[in-house]
Amino acid sequence: MEYKIEKIKREDLKDLILISKRVMLTDSIKFLGELANKFITSGAIVNEAMANADYTYKCLLNDIPIGQIAFIEDRINFIMVDPIYQRKGIGTALLEFAKKEIKKNYNEIYLDCFANNRLANSFFVKNNFKLEDSTYDKDLKQNLNRYCFQINK
Repeated sequence: MEYKIEKIKREDLKDLILISKRVMLTDSIKFLGELANKFITSGAIVNEAMANADYTYKCLLNDIPIGQIAFIEDRINFIMVDPIYQRKGIGTALLEFAKKEIKKNYNEIYLDCFANNRLANSFFVKNNFKLEDSTYDKDLKQNLNRYCFQINK
């Protein structure tokens, strides 16, 4: 599978928001329940996309966006792959891209993941992130796992 990763442009936001909605409706609804629907209908996905636009990268397959990752400084804000393209190495490629970029200035990478998102938690462990802490988010009413990846320079 030939794909490329590049910085998004503002005009990409529509396609990336659609990917976010598909991920929320197929994957996230399993552990977020009604909160996933609320996230979509409230416009929070659009707000999140706009807030992260300056540091989001897209993965393209034949010039079609199929995944995205947002990171700033030493923190990965989110990673999403369109459900029909999951389990094909795209998430790992996005994560490796972020590691390479973050490695230029930092020795560690951090991210938070919903504790009930078993698929994502196993993905991060498989990619050598270590569980550092678990906390409860009162607003989301969810436990979050904080992961760290140590960069070997």
